[in-house]
Amino acid sequence: MKNKINCVGILTSGGDAPGMNAAIRAVTRAAIFHGIKVKGIYRGYKGLITGEIKEFKTENVSNIIQRGGTILKTSRCDEFKTEEGRAIGYATLQKEGIDALVVIGGDGSITGAYNLAREYDIPCIALPGTIDNDLYGTDTTIGYDTALNTIMECVDIVGLDVLICLCSSFHIHESLASRSAQDCSSAVDGSADAL
Repeated sequence: MKNKINCVGILTSGGDAPGMNAAIRAVTRAAIFHGIKVKGIYRGYKGLITGEIKEFKTENVSNIIQRGGTILKTSRCDEFKTEEGRAIGYATLQKEGIDALVVIGGDGSITGAYNLAREYDIPCIALPGTIDNDLYGTDTTIGYDTALNTIMECVDIVGLDVLICLCSSFHIHESLASRSAQDCSSAVDGSADAL
């Protein structure tokens, strides 16, 4: 592994999540501040394989944090799951002069970064970005808090008793509602055991 990183690539992969643009902005600005070039890789690992890469300046990430989704676009890429696909991706990194990779995404994205780092000894940093909050080793992922708060707003609008009726056959996450179990159960049948 090289000691000096001169250029970092950044990509978002898999499903998009609120906060990905803020992460792209933070990585880009921090790297530029430290004299490191940044290249945005569009459409995730698919863009890495096809060479959809553009050098980023601070202007590229100005006025983006309030926008949903990801300015880099995202996609799923079955080809990158193969050794051959990762070999093409690594060749693209070399061609573009990218010394390290920042990957924002969920389990599949982080697995791709891990495999690339393991096979080609390239530094990869994974930023967990998924509304599912299901990644080992992190308490909260990029996007999870916004998703949960959006659910809370919907519950407040629709009403908890309506939501419980609609979702009676589904398991509801413990932190879905900030109301007490007794308040929730009275909407169902008045007993705390109903939940």
